[in-house]
Amino acid sequence: MKKLIHLISNQHDWIYKILLILIAFSSIVAVLPKEGKFKYEFQKGKRWMNKDLEAPFDFGIQKTTDEINSEKKSILENIRPFYREDTIIIKKVNDDFESQFEQKSNLIKPSNYKGKLDSSIVNLHKFIGKSIIDSIYNVGFIEVNAKYSNTFISLLRNNKAADINKSSLYNTLNVNNLLSNNCLSLYSGKIDYNKVDTSFIKNVLQNILVPSIFIDEETTNKLIDDDLQGISPSKGLIKKGDLIISKGSIVNSEKFQVLNSLKYEYEQVAGYTFNYFDVLIGQSLIVLVCLLVLLLFLFTFRRDIFNNNRLLLFIFIMVFLSIYAARIVLKINYLPIYFVPFCILPIIIRVFFDTRLALFVHLVTTLIIGYMVPNAFEFIFLQIIAGIIAIISVVNFRTRSHLFFTAMVLFVVYSIVYVGNSILQDNTYQNIKWENLVWFGVNAFLTLFAYPLMYVFERIFGFVSDIILLELSDTNNKLLRELAEKAPGTFQHSLQVANLAEEAIYQIGGNALLVRTGALYHDIGKMDMPLFFIENQITGMNPHDEISFDESAKIIISHVIKGIEIAKKHNLPEIIIDFIRTHHGTSRVQYFYQSFVNDFPEEEVDENAFTYKGPIPYSRETAILMMADSIEAASRTLGITTPEAIDELIDKIIKTQMSINQYINADITFKDITKIKRIFKKRLINAYHVRIEYPS
Repeated sequence: MKKLIHLISNQHDWIYKILLILIAFSSIVAVLPKEGKFKYEFQKGKRWMNKDLEAPFDFGIQKTTDEINSEKKSILENIRPFYREDTIIIKKVNDDFESQFEQKSNLIKPSNYKGKLDSSIVNLHKFIGKSIIDSIYNVGFIEVNAKYSNTFISLLRNNKAADINKSSLYNTLNVNNLLSNNCLSLYSGKIDYNKVDTSFIKNVLQNILVPSIFIDEETTNKLIDDDLQGISPSKGLIKKGDLIISKGSIVNSEKFQVLNSLKYEYEQVAGYTFNYFDVLIGQSLIVLVCLLVLLLFLFTFRRDIFNNNRLLLFIFIMVFLSIYAARIVLKINYLPIYFVPFCILPIIIRVFFDTRLALFVHLVTTLIIGYMVPNAFEFIFLQIIAGIIAIISVVNFRTRSHLFFTAMVLFVVYSIVYVGNSILQDNTYQNIKWENLVWFGVNAFLTLFAYPLMYVFERIFGFVSDIILLELSDTNNKLLRELAEKAPGTFQHSLQVANLAEEAIYQIGGNALLVRTGALYHDIGKMDMPLFFIENQITGMNPHDEISFDESAKIIISHVIKGIEIAKKHNLPEIIIDFIRTHHGTSRVQYFYQSFVNDFPEEEVDENAFTYKGPIPYSRETAILMMADSIEAASRTLGITTPEAIDELIDKIIKTQMSINQYINADITFKDITKIKRIFKKRLINAYHVRIEYPS
């Protein structure tokens, strides 16, 4: 038991890695739909390169989306909306007329009548008004509904339903026209027109006549739903054993529709009759192979990521989220798969890691998703092209606006590839579904969410993007301004080291922005006791003269620990703190060590007291910083700054550092070191070149 516990405690890193891989594998398999897949791939306009295909069972030919939409449109155009007449409104109109007439009857003034206005004339106007109301509502007064422009309607009046022409009814427009032009045309009795004030009748009626026939939305919608549900999704029938397509035949529109119908029936109907565990085993093998290929790539080319469980977790999370997003959208019928911004994955991987890893992870993820989506070849081709373009466009991702440019490029690429593929399949522009370009626009817009996601992952996983490095390398940064105020000599030294290291890493390959940022912060620990470092001594007084050599060495060495403490206090990323930790490696404070040996030759020297605690540089960026730091500091002590003296100084310092194994953990070659020395020599000669003396 103790041996088992001991074994587990010694192998906990591998145990965690295996558990992480198993969880990722299980999660991805769980997300995949458990259904059979049609084993043939086909494209419209291409030849059928498989064997002759016969129908394995009876199935109906599925109608295309356009055909179904055409039937729906026909139903909506020919539907007879259901209207009801409200008799309460008619009664209210009559009551309102009585009331209005009583109030305004004294205003009746027939223009051609010279006699006295008596009750007979008043009653005549009242009778005419009621007759007009009866005429309108006996025919029917309908409310115009812009939603339904159908000519015929179904009308329920007096508990009887009938189909009638809507134009045979009165509406607001023609009632107003009648009242304005000749309201008496609605009155069929014989009268003396000289005794009638038509203006009075018109004014009273205009204020009270309102529609009494209204659309019954609930019943109409039910009628529409019943008709729409009655649309058959298929047309025609293919019998079992019928030849669907022969080998070498062109997949034309008709064949394409039949093949799609077979694929649908196979996956949506017959697929569900498959053994669940058979489907599960097949999907498990596919996902397992994909994940193993990804892990093999990491083990071979990015061992640093493979060995770091935190980074593995991040990559698996990104892959799973992309697959899960595809699965969710596929469940929503009205959203196409183009809605999902899959290019967020390669963009974020490229920003935090490198181009090869971003492309490889995107390829593996796209291949897995290809087993879920319809038209897998088209989907995979489209996503691979878009992913490559996305990766290339963020190679120099330094500003927020760069992501907007990437989104626009993605929209253009998606659109071009989609249109090209549609033309290739149909040999015409007519069948291109231009509405998909809108979804590509939405996709490009959603890609912009990569930026806030970067911020989230930076905080959760401790990643550092180029944007963070740009912000940190700004010399107006609060911490760098504090360094410039408290230790101005150290600040100038850091700037020179940054320039040297940046040019060197640019020439041999590496992250120039990272090494520059690390160089600016590598000596921030000197802010604690700035006068103990010679570059900050401007008065000529050296506080080291008052203390022992080992105390001086302790203070010099402590600037590394102090720098780490300051960096953590200001929440600097770990990758920047590593430059502070490693810029002296495990070298000695040579000046005070040699001074101690010279002054106390008989005493035994405790070398640990004069040695930095490390660690040594682990990357070419940290190694170059160590070189640049030592060479820039030593170059200030040169009395004669000739090319030969500078060359000798650079060779001596780098040779010494190599002799004490300071670069053995860094990915740096002798060829790289030769280039670096040449660059340092050129920069220092330019820095110390002699100017001519100006005349007084």
